[in-house]
Amino acid sequence: MILLSCHIKLPYHQWNRKKIFPYFQPIICAANGRIVGYEALARKRDDNGNVSSAGELFSSSELSHQALITLDRDVREQALQRFRQMKESCYLALNISATWLDYLADFEALPTLTMIDRLGIDRRRIVVEITEAKGDLERLVKVVNIYKKNGIRVAIDDFGSGFSQLERVMSFLPDIIKLDMKLFKAAAKGGIASDVVHLLSRLARRTGCRIVCEGVETPDEFFFGLNCGAQYMQGYLFSPAVEDFYDDQHFHDKIVDLRHQFFE
Repeated sequence: MILLSCHIKLPYHQWNRKKIFPYFQPIICAANGRIVGYEALARKRDDNGNVSSAGELFSSSELSHQALITLDRDVREQALQRFRQMKESCYLALNISATWLDYLADFEALPTLTMIDRLGIDRRRIVVEITEAKGDLERLVKVVNIYKKNGIRVAIDDFGSGFSQLERVMSFLPDIIKLDMKLFKAAAKGGIASDVVHLLSRLARRTGCRIVCEGVETPDEFFFGLNCGAQYMQGYLFSPAVEDFYDDQHFHDKIVDLRHQFFE
């Protein structure tokens, strides 16, 4: 990956892996309660040892694009190193910003592919989540096709947040669609937003995509996800992002109870 030269306002070494690291949020199958995957999310630790989201850091004006991409790669590699120790057959979802692909010059040496192969991880167990609605669509399609050609599945994050996301679905047919959290929560309350989500779900079924509802925090939101035909659920109703992986049947009883309430 060759980056355009730019000035780093804050040295990268100040954000080393002792302070920035991955946590993992489980993604649950709504049918049987099995953990089907984890999303790797960046976390930071302050001087008092408190852990919080590092998301705002990646939009910080204090770091250049080059420094942010380096930081993102470091967290991604840490996540892959942890994931390769897992015996369960679940997948790992890695977030990649569409705008950062504008800095990619060598399409034959994608950093994520290089990491996966170096660590000896089965490519079929990796999902790349394309985040942000911005970015050059032509370059994005080219990169996505390389991922898919090499056996890596592709997801569109925050689907429903804008027309550009619909355009992406038509352009490269993702394997997984994650419903936009704000849209999903509004839709769970009914009204036009509910109709929109049902239409998006129908579109996903026609293209063979799996639907993930993220940000699920209440039983009613879980029930709405089932009504929409979502196969997977993710959110605080089950677990926040955590440091260690669960047993893959950890949420089985909870799902059985929720499905029982739903059918009643």
